[in-house]
Amino acid sequence: MTIFFTLHEDLLVGIAAGMLLKLVIHLVNGAPLSSLFKIPATVSFNGDVYLVQVEKAAVFSNFLGLKSKLEAIPQGMHITLDLSQTKLVDHSVMENIHHFEHDYKEQGGTFQIVGLHNHNPLSDHKLAARKNHVR
Repeated sequence: MTIFFTLHEDLLVGIAAGMLLKLVIHLVNGAPLSSLFKIPATVSFNGDVYLVQVEKAAVFSNFLGLKSKLEAIPQGMHITLDLSQTKLVDHSVMENIHHFEHDYKEQGGTFQIVGLHNHNPLSDHKLAARKNHVR
């Protein structure tokens, strides 16, 4: 879609069409409209453990909110990211979480992702999008 509209219109129209199609695909895969642009996530703290719980969906269009919550946590802590209440986690979020995990561990902290046991990967790639098959 992006290539088609870029060739027939211009680059901005092509990018917008590609993003719009991706949002529609996320809606079809179960992401609620209310979570497309605002991340439904909470951060709680107990000792040196931070629990970040994400609900509904974690997709490219709301990742900046999750990123800002994660980056606000001081270095050297223990972070648990709970994705059990999500319906959909897209590949760009999986990749960005992987990079955050790597960087955070290099700075002396620990990071773990929990709650993906009910999510089916949409491809064989280790960072593929995941769709919750229970909810």
